[in-house]
Amino acid sequence: MAVLVVGGFLYWVLATTPGARWALVTAGMQVGGSVSAVSGSVWHGLKVGQVSVPGDAVSVHLEGVELAVQWPQLLQRQLHVQTVSADVVDIAVQRAAADDSPDSPFSMPELPLEVRIDRFAVGTFTLTLDGQPIPLGVDNLVSSLYLDAQRGQLNVANVDLGHALADVRAEADVQLLGLAHPWPFDVQINAGVQAHGGQESVLCARRYLPTLARPAEPVEHNPNDPDAPSCSIDIDVAAQGSLEALTLSAQAHGQGMLLDGQAALTPLAPFPLKDAHVDLTLPDASSLHADVAWEPQPSPGGEGPLLDRVRGSVKMAGLNLGQLVGEPLPDAVLTSSAQFDALIENRHRVLSSRFEVDVARGSVWNGQPLHGVVIADVRAGTPGSGTSALTPATALPDWRTLVVKHVDIDVELGNNHVRANGAFGEAGDRLALDVAAPALAAFWPDLPGGAHTQA
Repeated sequence: MAVLVVGGFLYWVLATTPGARWALVTAGMQVGGSVSAVSGSVWHGLKVGQVSVPGDAVSVHLEGVELAVQWPQLLQRQLHVQTVSADVVDIAVQRAAADDSPDSPFSMPELPLEVRIDRFAVGTFTLTLDGQPIPLGVDNLVSSLYLDAQRGQLNVANVDLGHALADVRAEADVQLLGLAHPWPFDVQINAGVQAHGGQESVLCARRYLPTLARPAEPVEHNPNDPDAPSCSIDIDVAAQGSLEALTLSAQAHGQGMLLDGQAALTPLAPFPLKDAHVDLTLPDASSLHADVAWEPQPSPGGEGPLLDRVRGSVKMAGLNLGQLVGEPLPDAVLTSSAQFDALIENRHRVLSSRFEVDVARGSVWNGQPLHGVVIADVRAGTPGSGTSALTPATALPDWRTLVVKHVDIDVELGNNHVRANGAFGEAGDRLALDVAAPALAAFWPDLPGGAHTQA
């Protein structure tokens, strides 16, 4: 008889609306909260109009709650939630009342079953900390979740983020390929950003570069101000790897510009950057391309200071630096390439560096045609002492301690021609210099006179 009574009671609670209403209202009263407008059942799908749970540290208020679970699949060790959603989620946190004991390192508990949530949705989410709402609104979240003992996946089909600076609509796919260190993962994020405040927005490139060229193609306009160009950005971000090594890529386009970047990182290393690449195309079709690679180097004999090699390149195609930077820089349209290779001690002192700059014909500086080549190999050392780049130093070098092992300059600017070849800084070095500059004003506006030197 007792079994029949208990079985009947459980059936009434789980499979009927009155039973579900009684269970939820009773549970809410036990914690000083309230539950109202209950319909459906726990077994077949439950709807709750309003749930309020107050607390000293955390208070929760929910509206329009819906829950549907495939309970029979628990027999197959799977928690399959078809829907868990709420129209409104409002959470208030009082940090003074929260437990501030130090957290132990996180470790993923072993899951006794597989968790699958087909639809997790929130219409509006708000969070207040110590009575103050956070300056970020979260709306229209639609997502799904899968988790088992080996991996997990979170898919965000849509989420709208609102801030005083901009509105963001995003979607994402986050996969954890292992649930322990080093936490291998694969993340894809796509977002559209619409800035507030028109051309004065901090997200508008033209606020910082008012002379930025207009795009050749028509741009989208702000729906709130049809006469103003829209300060919008579309961003795609991807990250693969783990906390030991990962690759990060990002593409963005908007306001007539295109940005493409990649980076290889080692997050747990003292210096996490391994290499990076950036391509930027501006509205006038000019472009900037940059690469950098950072490689730790073995110290001589396995002891001594930390040594790193930094290599990179920068290429510009028709880049109007004068227009981008504005005053006081004169007119400057450059098509050029540059490479550099430096050895760095203890991540702050440059021991040696070599750079090459090639400015192509068609470049302009201060209204004058510019082209030429600059090559230099510079070492840190004491002039005349033969100090090599690998000798540890106790102080940062200044220009008086630099040794130029080789320099080759051949630059023409308008009617001016500068040539140099050789070395200087050590005994026996020779430098051939030929400067024919009849108009120094070509180098900088209003610079008087000229210069002629041959040595």
